[in-house]
Amino acid sequence: MTRFGNISSSIKKRRQKSSEINLTKSKSRLFASMKTSSSRVKFRIFQSSYQSARTHSKNNGRWMKQWEFKNN
Repeated sequence: MTRFGNISSSIKKRRQKSSEINLTKSKSRLFASMKTSSSRVKFRIFQSSYQSARTHSKNNGRWMKQWEFKNN
């Protein structure tokens, strides 16, 4: 009985450790995805707001590259 109890407790501890590691990994992933998604959202807003200007501007490609460079 005592041996079984020890085994189960050690397994629980191991699970806790692994879950903590997974949590930190998922957190870092979440933050990374948040960063990328926020920049994407900004870019989308920028694109939509300058859609009309884009059709009229000839040097639009250079403009967009400059904007991307500033924000990255």
